[in-house]
Amino acid sequence: MADNGRLMGLLRVARGIEAGGHYNLSKLVWALAYAEEIKLSGAAGIPRGAALHQALEALIADLKAEAAPPEIVSALERGLVGLRTEQPEIIPPVYVSRTCGDLYIGERPAQTACDDDPLDLREFRPHYYLEPLPVPQLLEALRTFPATITAILEGVTDDQMTIPPAPEEWSVKELLAHLDVAQGLLLHRAQAILTEENPAVGGVSAWLLTSNTLNAREIFAHYAAVRAETLALLTPLKPEDWWRTARHSEFGVLTLQEHASYFTRHERSHTRQMIQIVRALT
Repeated sequence: MADNGRLMGLLRVARGIEAGGHYNLSKLVWALAYAEEIKLSGAAGIPRGAALHQALEALIADLKAEAAPPEIVSALERGLVGLRTEQPEIIPPVYVSRTCGDLYIGERPAQTACDDDPLDLREFRPHYYLEPLPVPQLLEALRTFPATITAILEGVTDDQMTIPPAPEEWSVKELLAHLDVAQGLLLHRAQAILTEENPAVGGVSAWLLTSNTLNAREIFAHYAAVRAETLALLTPLKPEDWWRTARHSEFGVLTLQEHASYFTRHERSHTRQMIQIVRALT
């Protein structure tokens, strides 16, 4: 396909530029390649539910037919179980050789078939949300987001907040409850990280925890109050406090800065969803 050919062309150019050490130019071409991938996959359709399970099953079957490393196949099979049961899956660290494309799962290998230095292997983190935001930007984002929600919901009635825009989609109330659950997780984890030495924290499927006996405005009031408590805890921290860690059951060892960056980006990823719900109701 011509579009796939364009994507391959962008990838080849990006690697060539990067190999020549022109990293600022290569980042632009890598970004063009990522944008092209988003457009292609969006146009092809993103599988969900049973269709996603089937797509992953087919991928696993293809890898088995290609005699892929068993540890990779096994990890994907565990992930498929997690998808079906809506339980967080535990996937070990993943690394890829930047020279020959070999993939390694588990411990970072001391030796590779392509003679890579272990630290030159690219590690794939669970999500870009974990990329640490600068602390001033992070705190400002946490401080201002409640006002963003208020502006989006201006003029929306209490009854409208309980109406989903389409079957099996969230209402405003359910989305606010989701954000409130996530906000509580951030505060709880921050308190644990700051008072314990590398505590263990469990992965939580926050999207499943949306039920709430409060009405939408009460949920938002609780969210805003917990946000104020979270900011009171985080704002006076010293730089070294942000490097304190916790052992996440899914993501491994994360700093407080990575935890807070994750939650900050996560809640803002729902901005578009909230705007679209409101537009569908008004």
